[in-house]
Order: sequence, then C-alpha cells, then structure tokens
Amino acid sequence: MTFTLPKKTRILWQLRIFVVVAVLCVALVVFCRFSLWIFLPTLIVVAIGSVFIFYYIPLYFKNYTIFIGDGCICINKGVFIKTMCMVPYCRLAVVKSFATPIISALKLKAVMLKVARGWLFIPEIDCKNVETLLKAIYDE
Repeated sequence: MTFTLPKKTRILWQLRIFVVVAVLCVALVVFCRFSLWIFLPTLIVVAIGSVFIFYYIPLYFKNYTIFIGDGCICINKGVFIKTMCMVPYCRLAVVKSFATPIISALKLKAVMLKVARGWLFIPEIDCKNVETLLKAIYDE
C-alpha cells in the first residue's frame, strides 16, 4: 500500500514555519529602534521564510511517499536530494504514534520509528493510515 501526506499536513507545517518567522521578525523589529542596521536581517529572515513557506515545504510534502510492503516500510522524500529509507519490520525496536491537540483536531497522527541508528520521523498522516501501518508492523 502506498500513500502520501495529506494537504492538511502541508498547511500545518507552513503555519508552524510562519509563526516561527513572525516571532523572529517581531523580535528583530523591536531591536530596530536601537539601530537601523537590524532592519536588513529582518528582510533576510522574511525572504528565507517565504522561500520555505511557499516553495520548499509544498515540494517536500509533495515528494514524500510511504510504501507499506510485506516485509518492510519504504519512505521516499526530498526536494533537491531525494532519499529512500527502507526499514524491515524485524529491525524496528520501537514504534510510537502520537498526536498533539492541534493534530488531533485535524484527525492526524505522527509516527516515530526507532531503528538501529536512530529515530525515523513520519510527519502527520491520516489516522486510518497510521492504523494500517501499525497493523502491518505488528502482524508481521
């Protein structure tokens, strides 16, 4: 079974990046009253944040696919550098699914997989896809 990330996930991450950029810009603007040279970093932060919000995040989540196979899970991701992570179910040590209050309101869940070298994070996906993923892992 192959699925991609829902549109709600992209919007959620764009909103998160927007809040971080806005807080950073407000902090820089407060310091602008001491020196006008701080206005230049504010413009740079706005430019970089805009590129992330309107270009990078939509492309990243469009290219993110998850394939649940018989013996493994494959995750394809990336914008400029495409990577594929293939994890056999027998190599998984811990599988966590979690949801914050905002994610729960959107009926999404995030998944973290503990593999040999570290954690593999799957951004927010639909709850029914999480159940399918967990069922495939635990039935194996």
